Amino acid sequence: MGKQELHCYTRVSTMSQESKGSSLDTQKELGQKISKKLGLKFIHRNEGVHSSTIKNKTRRTDGEKFHYRFELENLKDDIESGLVKNIWCQDGSRMFRDSVDTTIFRRNYLQKFKVRFFEGDSGKEIDFNDEDSSVMYDLMGRLEEHENKKRTLKSERGTLKILERESGTKSVFLGGRILFGYINIDKTWNISNEESEYVQKIFDMYEKGSTVKYIKNLLDNEGVKTRSGSLWSMGTISRMLRNKTYTGLHTVHLKRFDKTFSYKVPKIIQVGQFNRVQNILDRNLKYKDNNKKVDSLLGGLLFCECGTTVGSLIRDNKRNGEVVSVTKKYHCLNKGYIWKGKDITCTNSKSLSMEGTNKIVLELVKETVQNSNLLKENYKKTVMKQKSKSDKELNMIKKSIEDSIQYIYQQIDNIENQMVDIQIDLTLGKKEESMVKKLTQRYQEELDKYDVKRKDKEDELEQIDKDNKWLDWVSRFGKELNTNVKNKEKQREFIEGVVDKIIVHSEMDMNRSEKLVQVGHSLEVHYKMGIVDDKLDYKDDNKKSKGYEIQKGKSSSISKMNTELTLQSGRKWVKKK
Repeated sequence: MGKQELHCYTRVSTMSQESKGSSLDTQKELGQKISKKLGLKFIHRNEGVHSSTIKNKTRRTDGEKFHYRFELENLKDDIESGLVKNIWCQDGSRMFRDSVDTTIFRRNYLQKFKVRFFEGDSGKEIDFNDEDSSVMYDLMGRLEEHENKKRTLKSERGTLKILERESGTKSVFLGGRILFGYINIDKTWNISNEESEYVQKIFDMYEKGSTVKYIKNLLDNEGVKTRSGSLWSMGTISRMLRNKTYTGLHTVHLKRFDKTFSYKVPKIIQVGQFNRVQNILDRNLKYKDNNKKVDSLLGGLLFCECGTTVGSLIRDNKRNGEVVSVTKKYHCLNKGYIWKGKDITCTNSKSLSMEGTNKIVLELVKETVQNSNLLKENYKKTVMKQKSKSDKELNMIKKSIEDSIQYIYQQIDNIENQMVDIQIDLTLGKKEESMVKKLTQRYQEELDKYDVKRKDKEDELEQIDKDNKWLDWVSRFGKELNTNVKNKEKQREFIEGVVDKIIVHSEMDMNRSEKLVQVGHSLEVHYKMGIVDDKLDYKDDNKKSKGYEIQKGKSSSISKMNTELTLQSGRKWVKKK
């Protein structure tokens, strides 16, 4: 079948080539003409608009990234399957990136599978059995690669000149697919009113606690179109949340010339909100649990003595396809960090039973809470005497602090814009480098001052939220410090109310071979206040009516060594022969 067909490969690099010169149509018509001339059936292999250099959808090969052309890869597969015996293209540059690709395609596909190759407007066949033709084919590939590099260099030089000439006075758009939220008008960045509203919505939702997945689903359900017209991906939204261009500062780095240009574009997101979102992203990344799908009681509270997070694992153990047991354990995640090249020494080589650890921690926290005089006193002062401030007053205080924070962010935003202005003036030669250094230092000192004020105000706001959570906790569990919590959700809420973190320690001992090995674990519980062994001291033992004082206790307690928590390595099940 393949011997009677001519597979004609067509491609253009840019949309302008397709629309202006109808290049794809021209190539198709030429392919049909050559097919008729050779007496073969025309088969169109259309790649469409795909560059061989622009890094869009990519795959990795030889340590390098390049544009993945699906039709060419399909053509290769069909050659290997024996479905393709004749190929035509207008010139080699349509099919290959460079001379290496040209040579590999000739050797591994055309010659290996005895495929006839036709090229050019005349449809001349390249005879690879002829040494001169083979060398000429490779040489033309090298020349085409050279011409492509010349065109690329010319384009990059043009980009450099545009940036040097115009980036100081206008928001230059250099072509390609513009960032969501903006539109290209006369080669400058302009705000898209409809899209910018969604950009603001994405930042607002993420700052208020929505997950990236939730935002993605919402955009899809509302029919918001991406640049490619496909459904939204979580990766795209994450990159948008990290993109500083939305704050009005766009940066372009020209690698060939080692030059970076930063210039203003219309602002969609305030710098203050952008910074807050970055803090949330960093915090979520830092505390990301590799086993986040596991619903564990102590997830996020357990830390190994080596400083690494203790993760959760629930796994079905199967035999002959049937679940015979379930493993539930906590384990140190240090191996993941070691693989990343971090130097971590950890003696916690054994995992803990999840159910046993949950039980011990819950009992230890209950006992501490029930015996705490400080918590009983807090209950009297908060719940029994009601809140010192009404909810309305509290909201007014919070609003005042939030307004102060917003004002500080506006000042920071203004200073950052001034710093951008002087860097642009330096690039354009309007200011001396020494003057720019002095101004930059002065602005940086001012930024540092505002940053301290910002942190103080944010800490103040966070403390109010913590106090509210504490009041809610005391209201729920404070009456006679009732710790009769049965379901996991209430147990988690109860523990989080008073516990800051739990450190897992390894307990070591000598084995029969006089080798130091881990034999158990101990748990060090850190509380949010000094409630361990706190005391109630009466001012006068004979006259208790004179009152008393609460002496704060320690903020942590450690359990005894426990060997029952420690999971031992069991024998592997072997199928009977």
